[in-house]
Amino acid sequence: MKRSSCIRKLFIFFLVILFCLTSHASDKKKDIDEITDWSKPEVIDPFKKGICDFLDVDVNYYLQSATLAYRKGKFKEAAQYYLYVLSHDFADEGAIYNLSCCYALMGEDELARFHRTRHK
Repeated sequence: MKRSSCIRKLFIFFLVILFCLTSHASDKKKDIDEITDWSKPEVIDPFKKGICDFLDVDVNYYLQSATLAYRKGKFKEAAQYYLYVLSHDFADEGAIYNLSCCYALMGEDELARFHRTRHK
């Protein structure tokens, strides 16, 4: 039970960071203003046009993009992709670990430790 609570908190954290790092939520390049407020279930409008567009995302494409960026030493870009992946699949332990590695390689030890402790 404790792990699922940590995973939920981690998901919310990643979602917040994702929206801070990029203004593109999908290939359709929606503005942040157009994205639904996901902060709590009570404020989500289930009838809003495009509310389920996030279900059409091919996460594997973004994992591949993250891996390429990581191999090229573009750790910030890789971190952005990993955060995007985690916003769609917050239990992807490989993405969590790789994100932690990105932070460590960028000298962000505190963020790297945060993600590693949540990963265990």
